[in-house]
Amino acid sequence: VDENYTFLTQEEILDIRRSAVDDEILTDEVVKLEDQPVIYYLYALKYPKEDEVVYNPYISVYSENLDYLEKVIKTKEDYITYNMEFAVAVFNASGYKASASNIDKLWFDDRQFANSVLSVNLDDVTMKKEMFTILRGNFAINIVLGYNTPEDREELMTFLDTIKIQK
Repeated sequence: VDENYTFLTQEEILDIRRSAVDDEILTDEVVKLEDQPVIYYLYALKYPKEDEVVYNPYISVYSENLDYLEKVIKTKEDYITYNMEFAVAVFNASGYKASASNIDKLWFDDRQFANSVLSVNLDDVTMKKEMFTILRGNFAINIVLGYNTPEDREELMTFLDTIKIQK
């Protein structure tokens, strides 16, 4: 990732995730963010956090242990569908119009990723969250690109071309 991006700490990532979820939507059945079995390897913002931009493009890479999900996930398509359905429900319950695209399959290195795009109409902009997922053992490995312009997507996609997956 371009070294001019702003790389976040684990606590800063958690703060972003907290601010994206309306506490009223969460129930006792939903695991607290701090306790979720998610490990972030990278979360990088295009602009410094302090910049007052309408939407700050980002890239994140994380893994999630499938044993902790409330639904049995057997394929990368199952995982991405589960994730997108949850995100659409959260945004719609928060008063924003959200939808997810159909699932595509894309190749990076020698692995086929499932791919879907979440679109959310915020007040002044349409945010897109594009997710790429593979399963490895009992973990979902995810790359997420957050953007609102085709130019930002293009820039973030160059990162995917650099992926090498160890066997």
